[in-house]
Amino acid sequence: MKTLSTEQLVQEIQAAERGGDRFCFILGAGASAESGIPTGRQLENRWMACLMGEQPDLDGSKPYTNPEDLNRTIQQLQEANLLEHDFEEIRREWEAHKAEPNWTLPSQYYFDLFKIRFFHNQRRGYYYLEQVMEEAKPSFGYHPLALMLAGGHNLAITTNFDSLLEDALYLYTDRKPLVINHEDQASYIVKQQPQRPIIAKVHRGLFFDPFTSPEDTNQLNEKWKDVLKSAFHRYTLIVIGYGGGDHSLMDFLRQPDTRIPRGLYWCYHEAAGQPEGRIQQMVEDKGGYFVSIAGFDHLMLAIGQAFYPDKILSHAIENRANRQIQKYEETRQKAIEASKAQNGPENAEFRVQLQALDQREQEGEARRESQGQLTPWDHIRRGDRHYHAGAYVEAIAEYTQAIQQDPKLAAAYNNRGVAHADLGEYDKAIEDYTQAIAQAPKLTAAYKNRGNAYRKLKQYDKAVDDYTQAISLDSKDAMAYYDRGNAYSCLGKYAKTIEDYTRFLGLNPQNAMVYNNRGLAYADLGEYEKAIEDYTCAVDLEDKFAVAYNNRGYAYAKLGKYPEAIADYDQAIKLNPELTGAYYNRGGTYADLGEYDKAIKDYTQAITLDPELAMAYNNRGFVQYYLKQYPAAVKDFTLAIKYAPMTAAFYINRAKVYRALGQEDKAEADEERAKELGGQN
Repeated sequence: MKTLSTEQLVQEIQAAERGGDRFCFILGAGASAESGIPTGRQLENRWMACLMGEQPDLDGSKPYTNPEDLNRTIQQLQEANLLEHDFEEIRREWEAHKAEPNWTLPSQYYFDLFKIRFFHNQRRGYYYLEQVMEEAKPSFGYHPLALMLAGGHNLAITTNFDSLLEDALYLYTDRKPLVINHEDQASYIVKQQPQRPIIAKVHRGLFFDPFTSPEDTNQLNEKWKDVLKSAFHRYTLIVIGYGGGDHSLMDFLRQPDTRIPRGLYWCYHEAAGQPEGRIQQMVEDKGGYFVSIAGFDHLMLAIGQAFYPDKILSHAIENRANRQIQKYEETRQKAIEASKAQNGPENAEFRVQLQALDQREQEGEARRESQGQLTPWDHIRRGDRHYHAGAYVEAIAEYTQAIQQDPKLAAAYNNRGVAHADLGEYDKAIEDYTQAIAQAPKLTAAYKNRGNAYRKLKQYDKAVDDYTQAISLDSKDAMAYYDRGNAYSCLGKYAKTIEDYTRFLGLNPQNAMVYNNRGLAYADLGEYEKAIEDYTCAVDLEDKFAVAYNNRGYAYAKLGKYPEAIADYDQAIKLNPELTGAYYNRGGTYADLGEYDKAIKDYTQAITLDPELAMAYNNRGFVQYYLKQYPAAVKDFTLAIKYAPMTAAFYINRAKVYRALGQEDKAEADEERAKELGGQN
């Protein structure tokens, strides 16, 4: 019998992986034992003890007290030829060895004892198994195994009904498995060859009428055979915790036409002794090796230390738990905001329930505080409450407390960064977002928030990089496209701006603001017809959107469609009488139409609303110059220069008026100043 140690198996896996090989894990009941699920042989002992009247069963069933009831059940099963073994044989085996430490009945008695134990109601046997497995949680060994499945060695074949492996993938990885709970799904493995983790349950899953009788498990369902043969040609097999007690998978492995060309490693628990003869013969026939292990968890620990030394540490689980809590907090906050934004009795009831939840959480915090046991997440929630109340300094203090308790808590850094940003402390915010990303490289919100801070500091290229990273993590995040589009706009990259706004609208087509902003980008490229289409979409979605009417008016004016432009400016002013831009733009259109009095009136109203609007002074001055109202024109150009002293055009315009007034020295002085600023006459 060719035998390897655990360390040698790990070395074999490492060497094979370097060559591009992939491994498939075949799991039996022994892989579940350390998670608290009894093995088949342990269940045999409990059933036998119950049948013999010695102790209650695991589900609380009382032990048999009347031997005649047991004998009658056995007689009926024997008459129907449903038992493979004489019960007296089982009884003798039980009486001879039951007092020995850690002894269990041989596995061949499992199905007979199951039939006897649940003779009156076979379905109750199914519910019994469900109850036994219900509370089980994956043992430590399932953590490295889940990482192996998520990391490319993505197939596990099991005779177990339990959900330990699915649970482990959920708890320890970000990969969702394909669970084949029924043989009718088996062909999907071959047809699609999915890259995500696959869990193939050859005896069906717990909730899919699993096989619990020898009639079901005497041979492998035909739908599995070609699928498994194909898998054996693509994967190297590692068998863990499988004793071959059923005739289905074991007999299939033993068949001469079941080829295992990539290798077979059969792990057995050294404390239980060597595998039985038929297993030894099968492994020898297939050219495989035995591996002596101290248990499932011990083997997987060795694999985990070799392949994932950092991921199997407790802080890795903490980080993942923290990410889940943060996601929960984020989604709850979104729910709160959504309920505030919508009216109606259902949302009112929802808000009441959320308030009750918050109240219970605060009561829990108060209890923990009185015991000196506040958690980092308590401080984060307190910080959030301060933040939403506008008390940013107090919020920062709470987030800092959370960080002091857990320096690896990404959510605390991210939230503290948001509070710093709202105080205008963008450099501090960026430091916090960077720390959040260091602790949680997939925290999309931190990249977006840091991008926003860079944008506030006018570091637009860095902002684009962060938004791009956020999009790579979540391609469905509409706001990341919108924010990146804004950054591209600040860089003057209007084509890219339009691309991102278009992606946003593909995910959220009912947003009037983004149609308006995309219209602005089209206008910046001189594509006024497309701009008008977007502004029209904006006002169709929001008929009181004054800014969109103003912008559409400007686009109409650029196309020479002055009546349409005036109508839109009028509507914008009607909706918002304090919209400075609408007066300014309408003044420009009136000037183009030669209606100078109306133009001056609109520029004057714009200046009233914004006394430092340099362009309004300049344009009003230009109209007055055209009307030969030179003193008034000089005054307006002088005010324009006051509020924008580095604009060369204003000096050039005032020079023209001075020359018209015959004030040549002043004209030349303005022209000289314009040249210094890079302007031309």
